[in-house]
Amino acid sequence: MEKYRDKALPVEERVADLLGRMTLEEKVAQMATCLYSDLVDDSDGCTSIREMNLSPEKIGKLFENGMGQVAIITACNKDPADAAAIVNDIQKIAVEQTRLGIPVIFDAEGAVGLIARDSTHNPMPIGMAASFNPELVEHMMGLAREQMKSVGVREVFAPVIDITRDPRWGRLEETFGEDPYLVSRMGTAFIKGLQGGDLREGVASTAKHFLAYGLSEGGMNMGSCKLSERDIYEQAAMPFEAAVKEADIAGVMSSYNDIDGEPVTGSIR
Repeated sequence: MEKYRDKALPVEERVADLLGRMTLEEKVAQMATCLYSDLVDDSDGCTSIREMNLSPEKIGKLFENGMGQVAIITACNKDPADAAAIVNDIQKIAVEQTRLGIPVIFDAEGAVGLIARDSTHNPMPIGMAASFNPELVEHMMGLAREQMKSVGVREVFAPVIDITRDPRWGRLEETFGEDPYLVSRMGTAFIKGLQGGDLREGVASTAKHFLAYGLSEGGMNMGSCKLSERDIYEQAAMPFEAAVKEADIAGVMSSYNDIDGEPVTGSIR
């Protein structure tokens, strides 16, 4: 047995062994994401993705060097049992039909819980914030975590912890509002509920969007942001600092805006 497959060995030793075996192409593939819609057979003229079947040929081609993530797996719009079966079928190919057998991570949107057929949809985050009850938010996300795990989702793109103060911004309802302290409290509660006390039994949370995405000029989505360095640190960055230091957030998504002309995704600061 290869060292990286031996669960009895320390994680660090297994990772070092696996990296030593990987080609450049396989390493790059682990940073890639494909959509569920990329994996289905759409050749029969069916217009409903719910009725489309998985295409082993497409999966085999996309997974030639492995695959990091399958995004928005809940787009299959299947009943929970069928969605779980689809996840298992895709994972079986990743584990058994690729050279190294690295499992893929299945992710989904999760601003109100698991966004999928027959799941529980909680109030939008702006409504959660209006409760001023972080304990309730943590409890709700703990229940959502179990629903996510039941269909194989182990990472979600949530919460949105952007600060926003312009009602023209089109994603306002996804946020916890305008106050950095309230957003920090609600955001950390949300993350703790999703990830649980042990991430091995939880769902990885991805906080977004770093940085100052909701404070654009004129409320324009993906618009330029003009803030002083002090405002960025004391307002826009505060919820992300709390997410990292208090909730041990698993991931952070970069934003799509620029700050004073510098694109966030291309910043070297």
